[in-house]
Amino acid sequence: MTGESPLLNSDFNVDSATGHFISESHRLVAQLVHDYNPELSVSWIPHGDRTPMDKGKEFCIIHRRANGTQYVVMYVAESHMDHRVLGRLYDMDSNNTDHGSRLAFMDRVSEAAKLRQELNRREEKMEMVTDVLRSPKHTYKMPSGKVIHK
Repeated sequence: MTGESPLLNSDFNVDSATGHFISESHRLVAQLVHDYNPELSVSWIPHGDRTPMDKGKEFCIIHRRANGTQYVVMYVAESHMDHRVLGRLYDMDSNNTDHGSRLAFMDRVSEAAKLRQELNRREEKMEMVTDVLRSPKHTYKMPSGKVIHK
């Protein structure tokens, strides 16, 4: 569990290290966790690294300090890998002394999730446009079946 989170930058929704399918919602949570604190990352724990006592610990949040040290902040069950992760991080954050503003924070998380999804969609479109422009072909067939002529 070293390096940057595979959930953050994986292509085709598959963790290249383990071959595990990563749902779009799990990747979104990983992005939001990283946006909340760039020193935090989400890692999927491979089946072979879990014991029977680790039920409900499919993911972990890792804090990687600038000096290279790292530790697990918390474990997360796959069924809880959603907005609740950010709420738990907010509650655990010693910088947040006003826990009465948790509701406002969760509203901001919801808005950030929508913005992040829109950003991801735009990035996908930009990648597709770049692929079309770099293609040596004079026609390009989109995944939707639409054909573009350059």
